[in-house]
Amino acid sequence: SLRPHTDKAQFTNNTWKNSIAVLPFADMSPQKDQEYFCDGIAEEILNKLSHIESLKVIARTSSFQFKGKQTDIAEIGDKLDVSTILEGSVRKAGNTLRITAQLINVSDRSHIWSNTFDRELQDILAIQDEIAFSIVDHLRGKLLVEEKKTMGKRYTQNLEAYQDFLRGRYRLNKLTIEDMKKSVEYFNSAIEKDPDFALAYCGRAHAYDNLSYAGEMSTSKRWQLIESEARKAIKIDDKLSEAYMILGDAQFLYHRNWNEADRLFRKSVELNPGNAIARNWYAQYLSAIARHERAIQEIEIAHELDPLSLAINLKLYIIYLYAGRHDLTEQVLLESNSLFPDNPWIILMNVYQNMVNRNYTEAVSQITQIPESSIGPIQKFTLAQALAFSGRKEKALDILKKVMADPKYQDLSETSIAKVYIALGDKDQAFKWLNKAFENRDSALVYLAVEMTYDRIKSDPRYHELLKRMRFPE
Repeated sequence: SLRPHTDKAQFTNNTWKNSIAVLPFADMSPQKDQEYFCDGIAEEILNKLSHIESLKVIARTSSFQFKGKQTDIAEIGDKLDVSTILEGSVRKAGNTLRITAQLINVSDRSHIWSNTFDRELQDILAIQDEIAFSIVDHLRGKLLVEEKKTMGKRYTQNLEAYQDFLRGRYRLNKLTIEDMKKSVEYFNSAIEKDPDFALAYCGRAHAYDNLSYAGEMSTSKRWQLIESEARKAIKIDDKLSEAYMILGDAQFLYHRNWNEADRLFRKSVELNPGNAIARNWYAQYLSAIARHERAIQEIEIAHELDPLSLAINLKLYIIYLYAGRHDLTEQVLLESNSLFPDNPWIILMNVYQNMVNRNYTEAVSQITQIPESSIGPIQKFTLAQALAFSGRKEKALDILKKVMADPKYQDLSETSIAKVYIALGDKDQAFKWLNKAFENRDSALVYLAVEMTYDRIKSDPRYHELLKRMRFPE
């Protein structure tokens, strides 16, 4: 499987001395209705451990891929590239809990540590701490004072608010529009019960972000809501990695305030070195401002922390592509095609690769296999681009006009429209839409300096004028 080609030691204070994957805990409750609670416990332990810099902790997206599957420990260890695995179970009946946890050595399947906790529901936060501290104790030994403080942090003392938060996060991770809307209700309820629950504001920000991507709200409303949530969280707790990461993204994609985005992303990673999403978003920022080596370093750490994440595999490909590392893009494609067969986003990656290689007929054939409902208007825009590049300009223009006239797409990306006009060779229309993208703060415009489509208009003075207006850092 894919392994990083850069030297981690250059850019982390500490290379990882040990590694762990926390698997979702099994639900042993009589009614089998505690899945959200079991997932929540595993995720809380995982989040606590991710603050330990010398410990590689696999992110939720990857470690939860094995949920409900009878996968051999050695295979999990190999796929996630870890030496230890934590697994456990929860039996919850009324207010009584029985939680078992065992830390397993992948190489010989021996138990490094195990314990059973018979407690009351109100002890849940203490049990999570105890499990996390025991793991660090066995994998690394002594905890630093600051690490102990961060790991033992309680974001709420209100048990009902905490359970609502776990329900909200469980629904958010399901990623359907209905579930995301439901997650907002749970986060609202958690905040009502405890207005100082900083993590619940971050959860709500993520839900708004996902809903806006699904076309449920306008761009300006999205950023307004997201920023407001992140600022509330920081006001309550100024050591929250997630909140700085969310604010950094708003400064990057909406305000185009490059230096402030850099500061916020760095702070987020510093507060939690194991935050794979923060590293992924920081990598995208670095890529957009053409700091390619640093971008590659960050995205490779994110990929090590979350090797089975679709989003991170996509970004790994894009960042290598923008850096001109075509040797590596081919490698990621091979890996991703086997990890996510028939996934529409991975097919889209193959389409991009064919366009880079000027195999336009193959690109058209592949993009038509993707149902529009799975990736929205991107499918039509990419099809129009591929058709235009292959010389079928009338057909491309016809598709573009139909998408633009479709009432179900209220908030189309002006940058995507401009890129079709670039493919059609209509520079005047392309610049008209690029200027609209600038005025309306279309987030895709942040890649103006690095995306290959723009190579076709780089000789035009209007391109350099627009670059100047974007004020990319030197």
